[in-house]
Amino acid sequence: MTGETSRAVEGEMKAFPSPATESPVELKDLFTQDHILHWQTIQEIVGKSKLYVVFFTGRSGSTWLTDLAASTRLLGVPDEFLNDVRYIAATYQNINEAAFEVARNTRTSNGVVGVEFSYGQTMTLCEMLDAPVRAARVIIPFYLRRRNLVAQAISTFRSVKSGLFHSTASTAQSLRAYNSLLYDGEEICRWCRHILDEEIAFESLFANSSLRPAGRFFYENLVSSPGWVLKWMYERILGESAGDLHVNSGLQRISDTKSSAWEREFRVEYADFLSEVREKRPALLSHLAD
Repeated sequence: MTGETSRAVEGEMKAFPSPATESPVELKDLFTQDHILHWQTIQEIVGKSKLYVVFFTGRSGSTWLTDLAASTRLLGVPDEFLNDVRYIAATYQNINEAAFEVARNTRTSNGVVGVEFSYGQTMTLCEMLDAPVRAARVIIPFYLRRRNLVAQAISTFRSVKSGLFHSTASTAQSLRAYNSLLYDGEEICRWCRHILDEEIAFESLFANSSLRPAGRFFYENLVSSPGWVLKWMYERILGESAGDLHVNSGLQRISDTKSSAWEREFRVEYADFLSEVREKRPALLSHLAD
C-alpha cells in the first residue's frame, strides 16, 4: 500500500467502530497470492459496468432483494460477495480473480453489476481495498435497514438459534427448532443492541468517509412495494426511466403469529430499554416515501 492509501484505510476504519461480536478475518493468512483488492481491478470492472453496492443490516431483506433484482434481468445479481471469505480464498487464492469472475457471471446485458455487504463484510472490504477513497467515488451505494428494530431482533434471534434463515433452505429439523423456541427477552435485547451498533457504525463510516448512499430504503418498503423499489433503484443506477420492469420472487417471508406476540410482550416488558434505543438510534432517513 502507498502512504496515502494506508492513511485512507486507517482513517476509514477508525470511523467504523466494531461491536464486540465482530472480528475481521485475517486476510493475509487466507489468500496465498493476493488479498488486496486493487484499484485497477475496480477500474476495469467499472469500465465495463454500472457497479452498485447495497450495504445492509442483518434480517433486513437483503436475500429477498437479491432475488427480486435478479428476476428483472436488468439489475445484476446483488449477492453477498464476501459472505464466505475462506471459501473464496480456497477457490481463487487471489481476491482480484474472484472479483472479476463475480462481475462476469452476474453482469446483466445492460452492463449492471451489484453486490451486497453486511457490516462485518464491509469491515473486511475496507481491509482489502488499496484505494478505498477512489473506489467509493465510482460505485453507486445504497443502504438497506429495517424500521422495526424489535421485529428485526426477534427475526435474528429465531434464525440464529434455529438455523432457519430463508424459506427455501428450510429442513424439518430447522423448522422444528424455529417453531419450538421460547420467548427470551434478554436475547432479544442483545440482538437489539447488536443491530443498533451496526447502524451507528454504518452511519459513522458514511459520515467520515467518501461513501454517501445514493439511496436509503427499508425492509418495509420491499414488503409493501417491491416493484416500486426496484424501479427506483434502476433509475438511480442508470439515470433513465425503468419502464415496465418485470419483478418476481420465489422467496417467501418467514413470519408467524409467534413473532408478533413476542414483539408485543417485549415492548411492554422492556419499555425503558426501548426508550434508550430510540434516543441512540440514527435517524430513519429514506429516499423513498412510505
